[in-house]
Amino acid sequence: MDPSKSKAAAASLPSYGKVLETYKKAAATAATVTAYAVLARGMARELLPDELREAARWAAEFLLRSGAKLFARAAAPDLRH
Repeated sequence: MDPSKSKAAAASLPSYGKVLETYKKAAATAATVTAYAVLARGMARELLPDELREAARWAAEFLLRSGAKLFARAAAPDLRH
């Protein structure tokens, strides 16, 4: 096999180094967000009264459900003509 052909073929492939670097950044970001969520949850359990935690949980669920409904409407095709 001609080495110049293999170099040309390798040069035409996408840069996997950039893909790997992007993956590493995304994984690190996800780990950081998870760590902050765990920390916030632990602090809330220790510092907030039960009633306030329940209200915050209800508000978070409401926002998540509302966001999911809005996303579903935006993603659904418009069947009206």
